[in-house]
Amino acid sequence: RAGTDGLANATRHLERFKALDDRYLKDIQINELTDIINELRTNGGTGKKPMAASTISVMINYWNSLMQWADDNKYTTGTKIPTMRQVKGKVRWLTKDEEERLLFAINPPFYNGKSIRCDFDKQNNWDLSVILLDLGVRYAEAADLPWTQVDFDLETVTVYRGKSKTGFKPATLYMTKRVCEMLKRRKEELGPNEAMVFPTKHEGYDDAHYMQRAVKRSGLSSAQV
Repeated sequence: RAGTDGLANATRHLERFKALDDRYLKDIQINELTDIINELRTNGGTGKKPMAASTISVMINYWNSLMQWADDNKYTTGTKIPTMRQVKGKVRWLTKDEEERLLFAINPPFYNGKSIRCDFDKQNNWDLSVILLDLGVRYAEAADLPWTQVDFDLETVTVYRGKSKTGFKPATLYMTKRVCEMLKRRKEELGPNEAMVFPTKHEGYDDAHYMQRAVKRSGLSSAQV
């Protein structure tokens, strides 16, 4: 884009990420990126009117294109920001308080289930939700995740994205601390012979309806899942 108006436009959008401190891209977590997006949605980042959804969408596309360019050219890259479908009504990310309330509603620490199986299901749902929140993956990407795509040495999770007609490409995501701790616990609990990170989700015995119930219990009545 050098020498074109597109360079100035890309620079203007990417400068909004200067709110992140100076460090390697691989160390930037998805929640830090979404915090910037939330700030822009709320007040434009300057205490003025909220930024238009279309402008934020362009900004996200520039960031993701930069990450893809770095990956294609074998540079150290970072996490992409999930693009969001246009839906009716206001779209935003959860605040930190809302996230804590949601996770509490999924697996309240003061409540024991009616059986060991019930307790397992609640913990299973909480673990899956942590991956969805921290890595920004789709439900199916987490539910069908095999251990072969988890690298504890590099602290990465690899998912495959694309369409059957055009093929699927790997996307490498860096774990947050709680994702890493959770996955290590699950690996130990499930044992060396289990191939899937979430076997009951993968086999279809367990679905995502738990999230809808948790949204209601947590008081996030305006949220759509």
